[in-house]
Amino acid sequence: MNDNPIWFCAGTSGELIKLFPLLRRADSRNINWRFLFTGQSPVNFWKQWDDFRLDRSKTVTLVNTRADLITSFRAMQWFLKAALLPRRILLHGIEKTLSIRPQKGAIWVVHGDTLSTVIGALWSRKAEGLLAHVEAGLRSTSLFRPFPEELNRRFVSMVAKVHFYQDDKAGQNLRNAGVRGEILGSGGNTLYDALDLLGEDGDDDGLPGQPYVVANIHRFENLNDKRRWDIIVETLCLAAVGQPIYLVLHPPTEEKLKNNPEMRQKLEKAGVILSPRMPFSKFIRVIHNARYVISDGGSNQEECAYLGKPCLILRMESEREEGLDASCYLTEFDEVRIAAFLENPETYLREKTVFEKSPSGIIMDFLMEKKYRDD
Repeated sequence: MNDNPIWFCAGTSGELIKLFPLLRRADSRNINWRFLFTGQSPVNFWKQWDDFRLDRSKTVTLVNTRADLITSFRAMQWFLKAALLPRRILLHGIEKTLSIRPQKGAIWVVHGDTLSTVIGALWSRKAEGLLAHVEAGLRSTSLFRPFPEELNRRFVSMVAKVHFYQDDKAGQNLRNAGVRGEILGSGGNTLYDALDLLGEDGDDDGLPGQPYVVANIHRFENLNDKRRWDIIVETLCLAAVGQPIYLVLHPPTEEKLKNNPEMRQKLEKAGVILSPRMPFSKFIRVIHNARYVISDGGSNQEECAYLGKPCLILRMESEREEGLDASCYLTEFDEVRIAAFLENPETYLREKTVFEKSPSGIIMDFLMEKKYRDD
């Protein structure tokens, strides 16, 4: 067996959650892999890594950071340092920690549309690797919305040589853009496999009683827009009438409330409970038992779509098709739409999604064929 590893690169817990099924599948097939951590979100990334019980000896951190990046300024400082990392230092750092360096033509895998996705693409070019992009092809109607995710997606699509798309719309976006390389459908998002691996079982200690609602708000485009933020706060306060709302605090949201104590007090007075972030295995059990979810995140939309859980999406648009017009309701920040959902969220309950084939299995099958065909 060729022992040249597959190189995964990511920097956030969200990316790791969707790459986790690929790592597990690689382990089950005795496929050699290594993981490059970009340094974007060290606190939550490593908490999630340990929650999944993954092997830290297979990882290397190439840009050290001491805390999750909660401001745009700090994120830009880190991004520039990582993006400008010289090829010599990149390869030396990998080899020094892992006793192996990426060979020319080795497969590199990145996920999604974060700044770390861009860093992974840049590092793969410096290492002369072959880049595979998981969850490729998502597009909005504007180059700068959502920012910077849309720019990240388009840049990575220009670098990648293998593009794994999750639905027909994303695949057509890639073909319309004329991207180079192989364009392949994965039959769905690898998040489906993460949910399947974890299931509903687990220790219920510390889970809230029922009924309750989970809220997950973290997008910079919403936190930095006064009108949207005001609507979000009012929505959470309305939803808290009759049941507690558990607002999961992402670092940017926590910082927002820290700098706005009056808004924090308003939320808490209305019955909104500010909850620290939790490992994905526990978070999914919380979602399973919730009455419904309020979110501005694409991954939460996918989770609720696959689980059939009602989800109020506080966004102007979504690039994802999962769950729309079914369990997931896109509000476009229309207060009439929001009120209609809150009046009867059970209308949006659906059956769980069942795929015939595993998305991560489809991806890994192709990567292995590619690896041995090209070597």
